[in-house]
Amino acid sequence: LKFVCTAPCLTCVANGPTVADSKRCTSCNTITKDIILYKETCIERCPAKTFYDDSTYGCKDCNSNCLECNYENGNECTSCDPKGVAPYLDGVVCKATSPFGTYADRDLHKCMPCTAPCQSCNSGPLDCNTCDFKSEKRYFEAGKCLTGCDPGYTVPLDRTDFLCVECS
Repeated sequence: LKFVCTAPCLTCVANGPTVADSKRCTSCNTITKDIILYKETCIERCPAKTFYDDSTYGCKDCNSNCLECNYENGNECTSCDPKGVAPYLDGVVCKATSPFGTYADRDLHKCMPCTAPCQSCNSGPLDCNTCDFKSEKRYFEAGKCLTGCDPGYTVPLDRTDFLCVECS
């Protein structure tokens, strides 16, 4: 005794000898809303951490660093695993650290831009590491960008980074 495939399956596991086999799809019927094959089941949309591959009409796993990815490209992340090795989204790539000119926002799990006059920053947009030398506030002192060094501080003549240091 063999069972016929159950909708939305178009084909199933060898029209097997059990009712369960009739529900284990190998392809999906395109006249139903559940046309995507995923783990022997026909579904309407790929689940989290997967994307739709139109060459196989099925779901494939996203890049391992992605928590979620572009529905049609598994290498383009839309969010990152906050507990993973690359928890910060920079464009469509998950990274372990944020690149120069951005900081790792620990709440959003994204690389966010530093705010002028910061050229690079630490844990927030105005927590400066360096200042934009083209800015009026190009002098860097104690995490801040200033229009000039505070009294008791100066920029040594051999420095080109506008880093204020204590006068000696």
